[in-house]
Amino acid sequence: MESQGPVRTLSAFATLLRLVIAASFACSPPETGTEEGADTTGISEQWTLSATGLGPLSVGIPFEEARRILGPDVSKPETTECSYVRSSRLPYGVSVMFVADTVRRIDIESDPVATEGGIKVGDHAERVRQHFGTAVRVLPHKYTAGHYLVVPATDTTFQLVFETEGDTITAMRGGQLPQVQWVEGCS
Repeated sequence: MESQGPVRTLSAFATLLRLVIAASFACSPPETGTEEGADTTGISEQWTLSATGLGPLSVGIPFEEARRILGPDVSKPETTECSYVRSSRLPYGVSVMFVADTVRRIDIESDPVATEGGIKVGDHAERVRQHFGTAVRVLPHKYTAGHYLVVPATDTTFQLVFETEGDTITAMRGGQLPQVQWVEGCS
């Protein structure tokens, strides 16, 4: 039997290695945007937070309508009192509060999502004051040395609330009174 030589063996090995790598990528699950560090290109255009909703998801809509937006992976909350849901269709760090089977508030805990003014978690709190001006009410934070920067919507039953620690925005939410002001969420 004649030897194939080191060049031919190396070439066959390289071809096999390329096939293994290609197969591993083909079998990997797609990134959903709900994972920290996932590609967030385009999120700011699609998922913009306001006092009345997040992109196509409006505060005040019933669960079944929200499910059409959030996708079939979202289960109906077990309680009608208060619960949060997350969806693979939403960016990482976004949760939706339901009370009585209705969207009441949307919480943002990470930076891919911005407000209509471009304000995101991690930004300096001064951006809120610059964008909203005298409409901003500053309240002391219940648990930290930070503050709540509260911005009412034109319909004053809706608000944006920015939580700060020092001068940095650590979380933000939009929603309807009284739920948007609940400091501890559903607790």
